[in-house]
Amino acid sequence: MKRSPGSQPSMCGVRSAFLLAPVFGTLAFGVSTPAFAQITFTPASRNGQNTVVCGAPGAGILINHTFPTFDQTHDPIAVSDPGNDKRPASAAAAQLDAEFTPTIIRLADAGNAQRGSLPTDGNGAYATADGRDGCGFTIGVLTRFRLTASLHAATTEGNSSLQTFYFSGFGIVLDNGSSGGLSHAIFASGDWSATYTGTLSAGTYNIGLTGRTDGGNAYPFVGSFSNTLTLVINYCPADFNGDGFLTGDDFDAYVAAFEMGDNSADFNADGFVTGDDFDLLVAAFEFGC
Repeated sequence: MKRSPGSQPSMCGVRSAFLLAPVFGTLAFGVSTPAFAQITFTPASRNGQNTVVCGAPGAGILINHTFPTFDQTHDPIAVSDPGNDKRPASAAAAQLDAEFTPTIIRLADAGNAQRGSLPTDGNGAYATADGRDGCGFTIGVLTRFRLTASLHAATTEGNSSLQTFYFSGFGIVLDNGSSGGLSHAIFASGDWSATYTGTLSAGTYNIGLTGRTDGGNAYPFVGSFSNTLTLVINYCPADFNGDGFLTGDDFDAYVAAFEMGDNSADFNADGFVTGDDFDLLVAAFEFGC
């Protein structure tokens, strides 16, 4: 997303005194304050999986890790096979990351795979990286949320393996008035990102990512993916970096996003980054949380 031509913020590069005031309490630890009720996630289920495979079909090198609990996760894995006169060299690597606090869920998957040209009368080789993570949770009362998600894929094939994100539940209502589950998928090389804000009613929700690169029948082949999402509940719009404090760091982060024309700076979600968005952020800081 780019800034609308001729649009300039009414205030830029100045940290006013009100920008340095802490939010009353710290969201990440669920501190109850006059400004924030003690609203947190209740974990229900998790289904994380990180997989790489390469080498001879049916007899290749495989690593598969699963993650059924809400534990912090950092899982880089890799395999490689030198090949032979009947099989091309191949390799794959993947990384699954997850962070959970009482009010934040962050998920990320990334991977790459490659293999060489198919030898004459060769038998082929696997080259697959696959990372996916999904979480179910409940919340007990109405709360605001902010969700950012991004998908990226690159491949030497015409089509990429599927990259997806989803957020489902009956109580999702966006600030633009729409309601219902959120999802997106990309099937070819490219990038996509979005930011959503709104409210969640008391209830059960599911959120997750899927990332994969797989050469299919392509020889040689190179592919990669990188997908992320961050969900924040008890969301205060002016707390731009979501750390639970209203400081100059939030202001600086917003200015950087604004100058790049990043869609996270589209404060009023109208599809453009303009001075109106900047004015709304300043007003949110003045209002506090």
